[in-house]
Amino acid sequence: LRSTQLRPELLARLAHHAEEAGDAGAVLEYAPAAGALASGLRSHREAAAQYARALRFAAGADAEARADLLERRCYECHLIHHIAEAVQAAEEALRLRRELNQPVAVGRDLLLLSRTRWLAGDGAEAERTAAAALEVLEAQPPGRELALAYSTQSQLGMLANDLERAEAWGARAIELAGRLGDTATLAHALNNVGSARMMGGHGDGEALLLESLRLAREEGLGNDGTRALSNLSDCMSDLLELRRSR
Repeated sequence: LRSTQLRPELLARLAHHAEEAGDAGAVLEYAPAAGALASGLRSHREAAAQYARALRFAAGADAEARADLLERRCYECHLIHHIAEAVQAAEEALRLRRELNQPVAVGRDLLLLSRTRWLAGDGAEAERTAAAALEVLEAQPPGRELALAYSTQSQLGMLANDLERAEAWGARAIELAGRLGDTATLAHALNNVGSARMMGGHGDGEALLLESLRLAREEGLGNDGTRALSNLSDCMSDLLELRRSR
């Protein structure tokens, strides 16, 4: 296989044979690439498996490479609702980023951990971890991670039916994301604020959610697009617009 022209469809086969041969270098060459390819094709179970394969051979890799693999695995596991594995990967990635003294990456991993802990049903830890991320990131120059920290506060407020909190933090996230040209966080924040506005009975909420959906589709943000559709459906159901909610 190595002697042929490397084609994307060969990556998973190469990673498989590298693992069976016990060739750690080849696993670390092919498995992450196969995982990224699978993720781009929305084959998230395959992506999670490929990142797990790479991590089994990553003991000799540097800490930054291992942290990157753990972050990728965490994200894919959370998409397929393997939440315990996602939490474990996020915690290990966070430990490595702290050892590397990378505060922005620490803040990013705290946000990742907050999301996975909420999905695990631990709202108190999700709140604590999101607050820790905000504290870390506010001490750094403003960037997309800080915008996402603001949006995470907005999301947690919306999920707790604290609509004032959701809108206030969402406005900060929208302003910073717009200033940075960060479309992904803008879509995330518009989703939170739009949902909160609809939950509060305000007519502009639907337009904000639809704008979040439009941005997600244009940028290929599958998770954000799905979340926008889900929140639109839930809010319409709550408003007894049952035909539209379907």
